[in-house]
Amino acid sequence: MEVSTFTARRKTVTTQAGDIAYTEFGDGPAALFIHGIGTSGAAWRHVIEQLAGTTRCIAVDLPVHGGTPARADLSVATMATLARDLADALDLGQVDLVGADTGGAVAQIFAARNPARLRTLALTNCDTDGNFPPPEFAPIIEAARQHQLAGALSAITADPAAWHVECAVDRERVMSSAHSTR
Repeated sequence: MEVSTFTARRKTVTTQAGDIAYTEFGDGPAALFIHGIGTSGAAWRHVIEQLAGTTRCIAVDLPVHGGTPARADLSVATMATLARDLADALDLGQVDLVGADTGGAVAQIFAARNPARLRTLALTNCDTDGNFPPPEFAPIIEAARQHQLAGALSAITADPAAWHVECAVDRERVMSSAHSTR
């Protein structure tokens, strides 16, 4: 599924946590998909395309990602509350909860706080206690501490094609830097 096809279906619901953007496809038992940092619910579009024939697939956009506005508190615990508020607003009942990357950490907190809301839990390549944030994020966290991240993000959004080229070039530097901090 193309990103444009996915995002054309994006909706917003108002909850106690504020406005939350999500995209929904399919009918049947509900599956709630939680993405990681630097992506949006669209990261799940190919999985959702495969499941939409049998499952009500809901992909949340976490704050500052996709269509959900920023919040003062962007902690993983707050994101778990946001996911619960979305499930409540959409009257999902029990869900098949799916999380990847930081979305996996969000899903783990959601599951621990709301075990009766789970039908199943699937975690893939996710952050966990003792691995949050992952060591590979060390250069990004350091850039944020030095107030250099906003400029980099502005440049990336101004020219996304350049980011792909630069990302490929810098991947080796970032990975070797992260491994040297271990």
